[in-house]
Amino acid sequence: DFPDYKLLIIGSGSKLLTNFLKNLVQNCDLSDRIIFIPHLANNEAKIEISKAKVLINCSDNENFSISCAEATYEGTPVITSRKTGFSELINKYGSGVVIKNNEVDLLEKGLRELLYNWQHFHENCIDNSKYLSWKFVSKRWLAVLAEEK
Repeated sequence: DFPDYKLLIIGSGSKLLTNFLKNLVQNCDLSDRIIFIPHLANNEAKIEISKAKVLINCSDNENFSISCAEATYEGTPVITSRKTGFSELINKYGSGVVIKNNEVDLLEKGLRELLYNWQHFHENCIDNSKYLSWKFVSKRWLAVLAEEK
């Protein structure tokens, strides 16, 4: 459905899984469409996130995902599982899709939903990015601290 899109897999997981995926990509002749990037500096990651149509966070357990926050702030919709702390914000602001777990069929369904309705999710990200700015968050923290006194 999306022949012009590429998949960037950024970061490193287990060597066994990475090698399996690289072999699978090569055997399926997808090396021109699926690219592995083991590590990016923060500024490089931000550039890639802002250029992406979608960010997929496959973490099994993550308190709060900075990459999901950066993606939303940049207007890039997110797919993540319920097991991440960012899933609550996605549900609240409509800035992506939360899947029950990282099953391939659920991930595919979520990705199709985001790509077919990309403008809607992108606008939700932009509209709600102010809630992720350092200025907004720091004001909220200062207000909480002032209440504690």
